Amino acid sequence: MASLRTRGYFHYRWQTGQIAWLLHRLTGLALVLYVSLHVWVISSLQLGEGTFSATMAYVASPLFRFLEVGLLFCVIYHALNGLRLIAIDFFGATEKHV
Repeated sequence: MASLRTRGYFHYRWQTGQIAWLLHRLTGLALVLYVSLHVWVISSLQLGEGTFSATMAYVASPLFRFLEVGLLFCVIYHALNGLRLIAIDFFGATEKHV
């Protein structure tokens, strides 16, 4: 009797649509994390000018400047992929598989 073997999660053969789906979710998560960080920075204003200045100095570091470039990629990819999904879902801009 042949043994039943399962392949691991990462041994799956990824298709283009699956990669786009995963990247859309990951960039959405990154945008949610950014908005949360943004709200935290702005809310530090309530704690006084000194706290806000310290927070702004922290987020002005080279690490955060580098992360802003990643944020730009996330915004552009998420927006363009969202438009692609709208075109597919509402305007039938894809092949129909029978």
